[in-house]
Amino acid sequence: MLKKIILIGAIICFVFIIGFDNSKKEEPIVNSLPEDKVLETIDAYGVVRAQERQNIAIDFNAIIDSINVKNGQRINRGDTLLTLNMDDYFFDLKNKKVKVSYLLKDISLLDDWIEERKKALLNESDPNIKEILKDLEKAKEFYDIALEELNVKKQLFNTKAISKDELDKYKDIVTEKKYNIEDLEISLESCKKQLNDDIIRDTLLLNSKEMSVKTLEYEIESKENKKNKDYMRGNEIVSNMDNGVVYDINYGEGDLVDNDSQKILSIMDISSLYIDADITEDFINHVEIGDEVIIIPVFDKTLQYRGRIVNIAKHAVERKGETTVNVEVAILDSDTALLPGFNVEIRIIFRCVF
Repeated sequence: MLKKIILIGAIICFVFIIGFDNSKKEEPIVNSLPEDKVLETIDAYGVVRAQERQNIAIDFNAIIDSINVKNGQRINRGDTLLTLNMDDYFFDLKNKKVKVSYLLKDISLLDDWIEERKKALLNESDPNIKEILKDLEKAKEFYDIALEELNVKKQLFNTKAISKDELDKYKDIVTEKKYNIEDLEISLESCKKQLNDDIIRDTLLLNSKEMSVKTLEYEIESKENKKNKDYMRGNEIVSNMDNGVVYDINYGEGDLVDNDSQKILSIMDISSLYIDADITEDFINHVEIGDEVIIIPVFDKTLQYRGRIVNIAKHAVERKGETTVNVEVAILDSDTALLPGFNVEIRIIFRCVF
């Protein structure tokens, strides 16, 4: 009997203890539930894109010697993408530089000649001017002599020593000497004018040559700058991205590329991948910048990547009867498996408020 009482008492104590322990264990579970918020997800589809893209093009004539890459090939900084035959480019560049060299020599000679002509005009040291001045000096001497003789003849005529005809002859001689002086003075002015016209003409020619030099120098600089791109190395086009992919190759070996041509190829930076997705207008109000995102690639749904909303478009777009808003998702832990153009599922995690 005593054993039964002890056994019953033990059972009652055990049940009491269990009940007491259970009440303690339930308390933190109730307290851990959020009072007004629970985590929810918004599912959508997106496409992997690259933020950093570059079209590779040249704006001078060249022939593609070789293409060293294929569409979809991964490239590193400095890798050779293609090699160009730039013979026409360098031939034209050399021609322009030779023309500049010859023009500069002409300008130097012409400038010296103009300065000499200006001094010759100012100092009347030009050979033709000097010769006229010499003749003019003699002509004035002869005129003065003739004028003195005429005065003598006038005195003789007044004393009736010579006839009027003889006096008139001397008058004609003096007039002729005077006309000779006037002709020489006209010749002197004409010679000076001709020399001045030559200076003006050659100054215009000098200005024209200087303008041609400036034009050629601009063309040379412009042509050289066309080659001074961060993806040009000599006659090679190289990658200027540390972690890139080639796409849209538009040319083959032997093709001519000129100023009016389209891009040769494009490259994108794998390090700048992001997800481009559209969220329907029904759910866009629940999405905020900074929301966490789970990214699941369609090609392998066992893979998952972490992401975060970094941009929400300020306008909606209607496509196929559905209004959506574009969002941009940064990929936080991308790897080599995720490539541009891949389709992905995204799950945007947000807190639903009751």
